[in-house]
Amino acid sequence: MVLLCGLKRSSLVIFRRVNMRQMILTLLIYLLAMPAAFAKDKESTYDRVIRTGEIRCGYLPWPPLLSKDMNTGEVEGPVADYINRIGEVLDLKIIWSTELNLTTYLQDLNNKRFDMECGGGWPNAIRGKYVDYTAPIFYMPFQIIKRKGDSRFTDLVALNDPDFTMAIMDGENSAATKQLKFPKSNVVEIPSSGQVSDLILAVATKKADFTVVNTPSALAYMQNNQDKIELVEPPVKYIPINISIAQDEPKLKTMLNVATEQLVLSGEIDQILKNHDPEHASYVRVAKPYIEELNK
Repeated sequence: MVLLCGLKRSSLVIFRRVNMRQMILTLLIYLLAMPAAFAKDKESTYDRVIRTGEIRCGYLPWPPLLSKDMNTGEVEGPVADYINRIGEVLDLKIIWSTELNLTTYLQDLNNKRFDMECGGGWPNAIRGKYVDYTAPIFYMPFQIIKRKGDSRFTDLVALNDPDFTMAIMDGENSAATKQLKFPKSNVVEIPSSGQVSDLILAVATKKADFTVVNTPSALAYMQNNQDKIELVEPPVKYIPINISIAQDEPKLKTMLNVATEQLVLSGEIDQILKNHDPEHASYVRVAKPYIEELNK
């Protein structure tokens, strides 16, 4: 009996030692696996782009800056040409993967549903709280449009009056411009899912007296509707056209900025803009950081 009890105690001690070793080994394996799993979850957009060799673009069709051919699926326009050229100089494949929802795209960008917003950036102070922007590719003027022949006002100051109605789109530059320059005017709101053409049509169809749109869109509309609207000079603002990226992506931002600078200094951006705007009426070039003088 004593011998049997001794054997039981000995077996129990051995079992406990083996069990403890297994627990320690399991814990070590778990601890060693944690950094790899954590690193995978925290992969930056830059690291994903380099690993896969592709950039997933989120975009919103906004003619003439960027449009999508419904028959071929091809994305066109000066911004599309720039993005595609960026892919070529970086040896990265551009995938036009996601059409944006204006109300959620900032969150979608930070949640990595796509790698960058490729529609022109459209930066403002509010958006700048949540995303980052690359260096400007070029600048775009915004102008007041009114109905052709409407002579009720001769300057922009007169529009800041309840007698005039402005068409705006929530979350877009027209809404920001109204708040800043025309707070007293009445308003007709276009859904945020709309297009810039909806703002123009609101004026052309007398739902509103005026709005603010980018000059290229207004000129494109006027090509086929010269008797409908007219531009008011001078432009009320200029905005930089660039790329939106998620916050805390310094490597991605540097890569894109270096590639953009290369295209600006080589004259390729200028040529892209000439292809779409030969009269230099719609886009303003980025100034080069030097004076072109050589001692001869």
